[in-house]
Amino acid sequence: MSVLETLDFQPMLITDVFESVTASKAWYDKNKIQPGPGSYPYVSRSRLSNGNESVVGFQDLPPNAGNAITIGVDTQSVFYQPAPFYTSVKIQVLRHSRMTTASALVLVAVLRGQMMKFQWGNGVSLDRLRVSQIMVPSITNADGTVEPDWGGMDRLGAELLDQVITHTHSARATRVAGDDTLPELRFEPMFITDVFEGYRQAPAWLNTNQVSGGAPHYPHVTNTARGNSVASFIARQEQAPNKGNAITIGIDTQVVAYQPVPFYGATKVFELRNPSLNEDNAFVLMASLRQAITKFSWGHKASSARLQATRIMVPVVADASGEDVVDWDGMSAYGHALRVRAERSLTPVLGDLS
Repeated sequence: MSVLETLDFQPMLITDVFESVTASKAWYDKNKIQPGPGSYPYVSRSRLSNGNESVVGFQDLPPNAGNAITIGVDTQSVFYQPAPFYTSVKIQVLRHSRMTTASALVLVAVLRGQMMKFQWGNGVSLDRLRVSQIMVPSITNADGTVEPDWGGMDRLGAELLDQVITHTHSARATRVAGDDTLPELRFEPMFITDVFEGYRQAPAWLNTNQVSGGAPHYPHVTNTARGNSVASFIARQEQAPNKGNAITIGIDTQVVAYQPVPFYGATKVFELRNPSLNEDNAFVLMASLRQAITKFSWGHKASSARLQATRIMVPVVADASGEDVVDWDGMSAYGHALRVRAERSLTPVLGDLS
């Protein structure tokens, strides 16, 4: 039985869950950061990389102490900061002496759900935080008072973290001692249509309201920027799914993702194919595609015609006639080396996953 089933969730004011809810006491505008000894995370309102925009040295003020949750006022970004850190302006800091890494993971998830009600014109001010409630594991005392169940949150967080580590074990495709030497490649610009043999709207497409029921099995790839563009998993439909091993582009959002298994698409999801495509070289091509289509936006979408007229930088070699062609083997070796490096970086956090 999961720990989740043993817990009693009740709504509590954020100020009753945390001992302190304050603005960051060690904040600096990015252009005011000075060189200094040490390495500290610089937490901004970014939604990426745990909010850590860069690493900075010691400043005039000592850093905020670690073991805190940060919230970006304008972006509603919520993250756990285990180590001492500096911040940009408009970062709220939440603390409790009983909070641990495990319980913080639970609270971050709960807070993110509540932050959805805020937006740019209705930022996460301290006043609004202090009147907001969140659903947390709770204990009701004999006198009827309610307090956070810190022990329960620790157990739940530990269980969830174990699940993440287990999934990471199964997803890892390389070994810690694998070769991460990047081959010397020559990159040249080529039209997207010269790199991919197949370029079209995903033939097996349907919108969410067209999906029929059944046991979920196939990814439904949409224009979403999250979860590899997979909005949900759906049952097999009347039409066969698109074949896997394809790169998808969301026309409306310019989101690029690699789909290793058969999938269904949504409207305006294009698929790019080549028989030489694989899970290693696909990551290199995704990076090139993402860089190339940053020029598009909602008022200037990545339409089919515009994408076909777009060039991307790819590794090339000269064929027997001296003409440059895509270096698929070199790109595969490059992508594999990058994957070794990325998966090896997980070891300090999750342990040896070999």
